[in-house]
Amino acid sequence: MGLKVSKKKHIIWQTIIMSGVACFLSVYLSFFIRQLFDMSFVVSDIILAFVIPAIISPIIIYVILEQAYELYHSKKKIEELVHKDALTEIYNKRYFETFAEDIFLSRRKCSIILIDIDDFKNINDQYGHLAGDLVMKETAGIIKSQLRETDIVARIGGDEFAIICLDAEAEYGKEIAERIRKKVEQTELSYLSNNICLTISVGCVSNENDEISLNEFIQNADAALYTSKENGKNKVTFIGCA
Repeated sequence: MGLKVSKKKHIIWQTIIMSGVACFLSVYLSFFIRQLFDMSFVVSDIILAFVIPAIISPIIIYVILEQAYELYHSKKKIEELVHKDALTEIYNKRYFETFAEDIFLSRRKCSIILIDIDDFKNINDQYGHLAGDLVMKETAGIIKSQLRETDIVARIGGDEFAIICLDAEAEYGKEIAERIRKKVEQTELSYLSNNICLTISVGCVSNENDEISLNEFIQNADAALYTSKENGKNKVTFIGCA
């Protein structure tokens, strides 16, 4: 509701400004045409040149601006549907892959963190898929709460998440990964009088080597994640790419 009111105010102010410009241009053109053709100056004509745009232009401009805003927000909603995961409301695998490709093409430094929820299948089997959905949403929320605005997180598989930390040193990637792991470990979900404890396994890599390809980078992150799983889960493994 507040957003709609804010949008209306913005459109109204833009309409007032643009209508004022339209009135000024109309009067200016009236003066210019009379001077160009050496016509006599008539005050009533000048007043008319101001009054007509003052009445008509606000209506036309307001309608056009409102339609433009609706089209813009509709486009944004469609983009969100294409790029966002419906359950967790974070980015999906398609967006993650496109974003990662752009980062590597621009040779920007980054860290990639892969996260897998430990024993997620057992949670689904024991408590049901609704509990599994709750775990997914809670985990996504925890991850988002620990990131900077410039970092992105996506759900890239059933219970797997990926994070890209932009312009980040290796130490930052490791710090974020461990912070998320601890936060999840401290979380206990309540579902139908059952308490569900969560842990995650994490793999982290940093592209310190400009020559490494995106596929190799992802493979290293997968290898780090696999190592965390093999070493007892609820761990962070870092693999440097120097």
